[in-house]
Amino acid sequence: MARHRHAVTVRADGLVTVLGPLLRDSRVRAVALVDVGSGMVLDGWDGRGSGDPEIVAAAAAELVRVAVGLLGSARPELVVGLGGTWHQLVRAVPDPGGGPLALSVLVDGPRSAVERTRRRLREVPDAALAAGPSTSRRPIGGAWILPAGPPPALPHPRPAPPRAPGGARPTFRGRPAPPAALPPPSRDP
Repeated sequence: MARHRHAVTVRADGLVTVLGPLLRDSRVRAVALVDVGSGMVLDGWDGRGSGDPEIVAAAAAELVRVAVGLLGSARPELVVGLGGTWHQLVRAVPDPGGGPLALSVLVDGPRSAVERTRRRLREVPDAALAAGPSTSRRPIGGAWILPAGPPPALPHPRPAPPRAPGGARPTFRGRPAPPAALPPPSRDP
């Protein structure tokens, strides 16, 4: 599968920033944000060489597709036992630009570690995963604190009208010169 970055829906600073508190847990081995429709990895983190992230991401996309198709759930959250102490947590995330995204977290640990990771994952707002770069939606001190209202709008400066050097208004004497890209006018006798 190919990797791509979706400029509108994926944060430019990556999952490492958004999921910082979650990734500090030594039992979390890999994380991927996947486009469910195409199966492409939008962003990923593999902290401890847990295998091929493309295969893990493709499995997450397929799990969300099946859960949405069979169960009719628009926002499934799945836990899949992979054998031994390995588990894959998959959570559907709404994409502001279209179909769902899947957030896949690979955990190596007992059931209590999986449940702790699930609780932490639920604390991460969907808007923080698919919002694009923003400093207002980041973990602060290991916890998510979102602003109460919308971020303040930036004032749009008005462009200044063009002025000639020295502040004088431009004046034209005679006919203005043609733009350099145009050929000179033809002179017919």
